[in-house]
Amino acid sequence: MKQTYDIIVNVSYGVHIICQVIDDLKWKDSPYIFGFDLLPENKKYLKMRKIFYIVDQCAYLQGKETINYICEYFIYNKSLSKGNVFLPISIYSVIILKVPKKIIRMGIAI
Repeated sequence: MKQTYDIIVNVSYGVHIICQVIDDLKWKDSPYIFGFDLLPENKKYLKMRKIFYIVDQCAYLQGKETINYICEYFIYNKSLSKGNVFLPISIYSVIILKVPKKIIRMGIAI
């Protein structure tokens, strides 16, 4: 028999609201929750192990790089690169992942 898991994936910033509702309902078996943005409220639930993964899109960095590209183009006449521009994201987790010959904890100390 296959084991199944309850999983909630929230693609907006408010994953902490889902955690609050689950706490209010006093669910015994909390689902695995995945969310976006490392807000203080989300970080709190990550520390409490109620959120399992948070993908932080580094909004400040993405906005800053966009302004840099615009300034370089309009002020310095620097051509824009063709194709996609890849910017970093951070993944925070309460799970320790096993990688061959290593154990890596994703994210930084929280």
